[in-house]
Order: sequence, then structure tokens, then C-alpha cells
Amino acid sequence: MFTAVRELSASRFAEVRQLLSHIKSVEHARSDALTDPLEATILRGLFYVHLYGAFEYAVHLSVTALLEAISGTRVSYAHFAQLFHSVALDSRFEAAAFCGSDTKWAKRKELLNDQKSQSPCILDEAMLDDQLQNIRFRTLENLFECFCISDPVVPELRLRGYIDEIVDNRNRVSHGRDSANRVGAGSTSAELERVLESIVLVTNHVIDSFDRHFIDRGFVEGAHRARYMAVS
Repeated sequence: MFTAVRELSASRFAEVRQLLSHIKSVEHARSDALTDPLEATILRGLFYVHLYGAFEYAVHLSVTALLEAISGTRVSYAHFAQLFHSVALDSRFEAAAFCGSDTKWAKRKELLNDQKSQSPCILDEAMLDDQLQNIRFRTLENLFECFCISDPVVPELRLRGYIDEIVDNRNRVSHGRDSANRVGAGSTSAELERVLESIVLVTNHVIDSFDRHFIDRGFVEGAHRARYMAVS
């Protein structure tokens, strides 16, 4: 399952590399000029939109794959690690949060009883879609915490800032707060290449962490983990 995630994600980043290659060619065509050609600065601004799209796609695909894989193990609610109930009982939390005053106690009791249920959990693969539309470092941190993944969120601490950088610059362009030309004027193709490779490292780390987490059944409470290890 995660092999497919890796392949599909790599194909998206390959498209981003193609754009970066074109940006470099535009820059080099006017290497003797005192200022960058307008096409180059616009493309550098749009680069952030393209890169963020590939990043969000990869993370979304990874989350969907992990949720699907966990559903396939048919873990009982009572056997999940404590914090994973924030995912497993998503619909119950929603129901308890938005019910009327006349049903709030009933909804709370249902939620608490479901934590101890022996029924197998089938997860809605789209349950986190609304959380994966502006993926910042804190978004990944929440995912790792709620999925009970013990790995660090990024493979190297220095990579943390690149995530929010691409989100901020993408939003500046796509939401119209700044022009692509203005955003692109603040970077060079060499800097964009560093950003791209950093985001690829983060993405591959997320995919690998999710894959290991599923193999190790880290979402299951330790005392019950062995019974689910053979389920693929």
C-alpha cells in the first residue's frame, strides 16, 4: 500500500522538478541582464503553489492509506492506544460537541462506552480531509500525536521551517494577497531547489513513518498488539 503512495508522490514531485528546470532555463537565457526576466520571477512565485500541491497530495494520500490499512486490521475500539481514540471516535466527538442540551449527556455516555467497545473499528478514510488543506508543521505534529507515532515529525529539525514557508508563499499567491511576480522576486532557483529537496525529505519521512507505524501496530495498546500483528 505504501509502495503505491511512494510512487504516486514521486510522480508529483517529478513534475515540480520539471518546472524548476524550466525556471533555470529562463534565468540562464538572460544571465547577462541586470534583473531577472519577468517570466522567471512569476514562475518562481507559482513554483510554491505547485510544490505545495505535491506536498499536500502526498500527505493526504499517506493519511488515507494509513486509515485504510488500520481499518483492515479490524482492531477493537477497546484495544486502541489511548490517543488514537481521537481519530477512531471522530464521529462520536463531533456528535457530542454539536448536539443539543437535551442529548449532550447521552452523547457523552455513548462516546465513553465506545472507548471500551469490543466491536472492530472501521474508519472513514475521508474523516481528516478538512484538516489537510493547509498543512503546516503543527498539522503534521497533530497527526503524529493522534496516530500515536513516536517518530519525530521531521527527519532533521532544520527542515521544520520549510513546511510553513511553502504554505505561506502558496497562500500569498493563490489567495491573491501578493502577485506571483512579487513572491518570486524574493527567491532564486537555487533557493527553490533547496526548498524542494527539503520538502521531499519531509514527505518521504512521513510516508516511511506511517509505513513503520502500521507494520509495528503502534496504534494498538501494547498489551493487545501481538494479536493484530499477523493481520495485513
